[in-house]
Amino acid sequence: MFPDSKKFVLNFFDSSVNLCRRFLVVIALSLEDFFLKRHQEFIKYKENASTLRLLYYPPVTNVTDLTTTFRWGEHSDFGTVTFLFQDNVGGLEVKTKSREWISATPLEGAILVNVGDLE
Repeated sequence: MFPDSKKFVLNFFDSSVNLCRRFLVVIALSLEDFFLKRHQEFIKYKENASTLRLLYYPPVTNVTDLTTTFRWGEHSDFGTVTFLFQDNVGGLEVKTKSREWISATPLEGAILVNVGDLE
């Protein structure tokens, strides 16, 4: 890590929370304030229910035995909204309604928005 990593992560978290607020406003405008009023209580305080997970998935190379290689398994994001800040590496897959996994082509600098587990 670098010397100011805590400060960097806390600033990134605050920026992400602000982005989430703006995103919820957009949704709220289309739902006549119902959505925002129900969620505002969770995001208006510094001690809110938001979570920041910094995940790094190093490339898997020269793997001959997949039983000894650990990767984050199939899972569903939970909560109201998940922002996945993209790079040019890729690897993210999403499951379609027909339960088929398809690659989410990365767009460097883009943010993939997942509205959570709505099944």
